[in-house]
Amino acid sequence: GETYLNQGNIHAKGDIVNTNTKLYNNYFHGTTLITINGTGAQTLNGSGTLGVGVYGNIAINKASGNLTLSGLISVARSWTYTSMGSGSLITAGSTVAFVGGGPVIGTITGSHALGAVVFDADEGVNNFSVEAATTLTANGALTLSGDSEIYIHDGNIHAKGDVTVTNTKAYNTFFMGDGTITLNGTGNQTLTSSGVVGQGVLPSVVINKASGNLTLSGLI
Repeated sequence: GETYLNQGNIHAKGDIVNTNTKLYNNYFHGTTLITINGTGAQTLNGSGTLGVGVYGNIAINKASGNLTLSGLISVARSWTYTSMGSGSLITAGSTVAFVGGGPVIGTITGSHALGAVVFDADEGVNNFSVEAATTLTANGALTLSGDSEIYIHDGNIHAKGDVTVTNTKAYNTFFMGDGTITLNGTGNQTLTSSGVVGQGVLPSVVINKASGNLTLSGLI
């Protein structure tokens, strides 16, 4: 069933294992903040399925020890990166999905790099805020999916891999937030959109590549 954690803080000093199999119909998952702050090596495990076993609020603030992100990790409310100290954030093969389901703004704070990144909207108007001083780097694929509106506000997303838009929402307004997606990978990249006018509308897009081709595919 659905798990909602409300209020207060949980400090996780060891691994976080998520075996919840519930597909959430909305992505409000309580207000509790889970802070990953152990001094040794840790793993944050996702359910492996988009929208299943969704975390509410996650903060990373480690003085030492690596943190490995494993599988597909769905987060609904906030993702805060403060420090890895002397450790490293290991993201190879992982996906972090920021999932929305209504008026709650999903916030991303602190500049850092992830593997693959997904913004998914499946209910209502979905606002995602990359804080103004934050650059979120997607070293893997960047995907915008779902069938509801996606608004990306404020900060910057650096896309090093392919960018794919499968979002099918026909927008009534074309203000998609004041965030910026910058394509700046050094290898070949593809920007693929939904192929339908007014669907899967992107916020500001910047192309700034030192090397590698960029292929535009479909109607963007």
